[in-house]
Amino acid sequence: MITGPLPGPGWHPDPGNPNFWRWWDGSTWSAHVAPRATYPRSPSDLLVAEEAMSPWARAAVVVYPVVGFTLGVVGFIYAPRYRFFFHELRLAFDAAQNDNAGFVAPPGPSVPNWNLLFAPFSIGAEIVFLIWQFRAASLARQLGYPARHSPGWGVAFWFIPIVNLWMPYQAIRDCLPPGHPERRS
Repeated sequence: MITGPLPGPGWHPDPGNPNFWRWWDGSTWSAHVAPRATYPRSPSDLLVAEEAMSPWARAAVVVYPVVGFTLGVVGFIYAPRYRFFFHELRLAFDAAQNDNAGFVAPPGPSVPNWNLLFAPFSIGAEIVFLIWQFRAASLARQLGYPARHSPGWGVAFWFIPIVNLWMPYQAIRDCLPPGHPERRS
């Protein structure tokens, strides 16, 4: 029983079992509990960290495709220059194979390297999203949500070829609570 002023909503020590955290919504205790001794950080700390990262993760989910689309458009615009560049490169290789030491390729139009300009945005968006995914999976694990993989593996799956086609989706889906309508899909 709580005496004195009621605490704010959050994870608090379970009044019935001090080995667990229990969610207090501000007026009643919920059925959701999390083990207390096995994790160094409280679920409320993880929730605060995950919620603080959420706006950045949403921005990363928007920035990454915008950067990819922009690079695709730029690549399409500069396609003739790339074609000329690779043609000259092929002529240089052919001349080297034929021992034509006197061959000098004419200077072609320079190809701007837009990837270097946009790479920090792309890499930054990826890092922010992966940090958010790790924090969300850690919180879900502490809340006792059933998950097939650890938070670390959920992030690592993005870097494993072939596996990265379906495992990251499963890892993110495991962050949803049991019974959530989107968990099955």
